Amino acid sequence: SDVLVFLPGAWEVARVAERIRATVDAEAVEVLELHGRIDSRSQDRAVSGRGPNERARIVVSTALAESSLTVPGVRMVVDSGLSRVPRRDTVRGMSGLVTVAASKASADQRAGRAARLGPGQVVRCHDERTWAAMPEQSAPEIATGDLTDAMLTLAVWGTPRGVGLSLPDPLPERAAREAEGALRGLGAVDDDGRATPLGH
Repeated sequence: SDVLVFLPGAWEVARVAERIRATVDAEAVEVLELHGRIDSRSQDRAVSGRGPNERARIVVSTALAESSLTVPGVRMVVDSGLSRVPRRDTVRGMSGLVTVAASKASADQRAGRAARLGPGQVVRCHDERTWAAMPEQSAPEIATGDLTDAMLTLAVWGTPRGVGLSLPDPLPERAAREAEGALRGLGAVDDDGRATPLGH
């Protein structure tokens, strides 16, 4: 049966896939990578089912296989319990991707990938104490990520600060103010948050 391994990012996926390839019999097991940086042909190979006479597969993936893509034939999931998410550092005024504990909902979604077409099992690479500390749900990206692009898009749409829009999650006030301040400093929006010619 096939195995699906969840890791936080493309770098970890490449490194772990390389180590697995070095330890398994290449004639019996095919090791595939699945993340946003691979070409469409490699992605298609990872998400296509295997024939009855083909080698067993180990697919090493980012969260891409958590909900966006289905990898058929998986009977075992190995979950690192980690996710890479965008975060805003308000002290430094910078944003980037950080590795954090996955939410319990995310871990359950990953585990479900092992039982899509029949019984399966999951190996979680953390202890009960870590599980207890994991958040129930992932924070919406709007709550933790950089809002500069979103605020400029809203301004270009003619809805400065999202006024009049029904958003699933409200814009965090401080982050929205900081993003608008940065855009104003660049001359992309005016004092009312409307897009300037430069912002368009």
